[in-house]
Amino acid sequence: MGTTAIAHLKYDLDRHAVDLRRIATLASSYFIENYQVRRDYLREVDEFINNINMRFRNTFDVNERMRLITEMRAESDLAHREYQMLRQGNYTKYIITEIFEDQGVVKYAKIGGGVISGAVETAAGVTVYKLGQSMHFRRMKSIGVVLFTHGLNNAYEAISPVLYENQKTGWVRDIYRAGAKYLGRDKYDGDLAYATVDFIATLYSAYKMPILA
Repeated sequence: MGTTAIAHLKYDLDRHAVDLRRIATLASSYFIENYQVRRDYLREVDEFINNINMRFRNTFDVNERMRLITEMRAESDLAHREYQMLRQGNYTKYIITEIFEDQGVVKYAKIGGGVISGAVETAAGVTVYKLGQSMHFRRMKSIGVVLFTHGLNNAYEAISPVLYENQKTGWVRDIYRAGAKYLGRDKYDGDLAYATVDFIATLYSAYKMPILA
């Protein structure tokens, strides 16, 4: 597996770890009054994350790394569910924590950033395609199409929580997942392929456009 794909696997692992630590910190701050219990809980979370990271670094088996990512994500999802149950039981604390939750300011900041990022990628795709067309570079036109479709897809996925109250996958990602399933893999392999192509196309445009524009 290439270094780019491995970097994306590590990115996914770190993303779930950050999310788990954030939720654990919020839960302990607002719902665990005893200092010692709070400290022990946060220490257990840190030990879990450190253990997963250590096992991730010590294996070169892609399937094992994917399994570790799934384990981290499952722990984060469990923490989310438990935290939401605690919040629902205390209306005052629900209101206080709302601004830190994905239903509050943080959610819309993420949505805005995702939409802007997708729009920039889409615009870059149009520019790269036009450059490739004017210079008769078929590869550059193909990269432009990839950037354009990925940008639209990323913007759609970013804004989907507003449209549907939860995040939806776009049709481009669904194609990658269908391809992975056809090859006997799971949807996470499709997501990895999607992220890898997205990264390479963006890197290509960032390198080529200043030279050719």
